[in-house]
Amino acid sequence: MPKKTISLTEDQESEYLESVNSPEVLEIRRYLDLCLSQGPMPPYDQYPCEAEDVDKGTTIREHSIDHVNGRFAILSTQEIMFGGIVFTIMFSKPPYLAVDVWVYPEGGIDLDVRSFQVSGMTVKERVEMARFLGTYLTKPGFTR
Repeated sequence: MPKKTISLTEDQESEYLESVNSPEVLEIRRYLDLCLSQGPMPPYDQYPCEAEDVDKGTTIREHSIDHVNGRFAILSTQEIMFGGIVFTIMFSKPPYLAVDVWVYPEGGIDLDVRSFQVSGMTVKERVEMARFLGTYLTKPGFTR
């Protein structure tokens, strides 16, 4: 029996597109691109791109570039009491790495990517989620 894939209504698609085009998600994309360019990061912006003496799975450059350089979809969002929003994102290529990215409004204005933490999803769960998302994980308009 084939696995089900998600099908969004027009209103749900519109709501999702709002979130994927939000300033916070665009900042995640900008930060990933800057980090993955392999150039030096400004000192104030190095973490979570790279850092020493931090927990495994909490920096971007420690992962294979093939796992973090592609497009990503948003799986969920959660406002947190310290301020900002945690986005759970999934990259569109196998192994479908899923991470929690905290975006914080620095000084209430500038957006700052504060953390990049591998989610607790197993490989099997990520593959199942990728199948469930279907084209929403690969359509350019629905990913960043």
